[in-house]
Amino acid sequence: MTAWAEGVSLILPVQNAEAILPAFFQSLHHCDVLEVLVCDQGSTDMTAAVAREHGAHVFRTGQDLGEVINNAVGHARGTCLWFLPPTAHPPDLAAAYIVGVLEESEIAGGYFPVRFYRHDRLQRLRSWRKNLAAGYFGRVTMEHGFFVSQRVFQNSGGAPHDAHPIASLHRKVRGLGEIFLMPDCIEIVLPD
Repeated sequence: MTAWAEGVSLILPVQNAEAILPAFFQSLHHCDVLEVLVCDQGSTDMTAAVAREHGAHVFRTGQDLGEVINNAVGHARGTCLWFLPPTAHPPDLAAAYIVGVLEESEIAGGYFPVRFYRHDRLQRLRSWRKNLAAGYFGRVTMEHGFFVSQRVFQNSGGAPHDAHPIASLHRKVRGLGEIFLMPDCIEIVLPD
């Protein structure tokens, strides 16, 4: 078992994300995460090389997202786990806020509202629907930047092997304590 250190381990499942990874890592400039664990799900481009150039630890994994998440958590050193897709651009200081939120004993985990970057009417509606689905129906996705402490993740039994492991993990964690909704949005930058 890995000795945990105070901080956030960011877990980033990717596949053929070479073109968008530089912008993602640039968006982390003011987040101050402990480490980035890139879970390459069979990329055929230079995704792994780009991730390593930016200081990430890269793991080759299978296609099952639940398995990918559990394998990455097995290597994570941080006391807090944060799950993001490479299209996400989190707010500044997000990692520090995550650590602070998870220090509260009644908080089991949390997530961010999302805002799709292109702000035409369709994308505003998409953002609203995605946030409504998360808040009222528990359909938290990777785009919401779900986060949880290592301790709670282990107590929940880890990510399930199903079609929507983040939503399922969110439901399991919700049974262990309160879920905190962060005030700032994660911007989702859609590829051209």
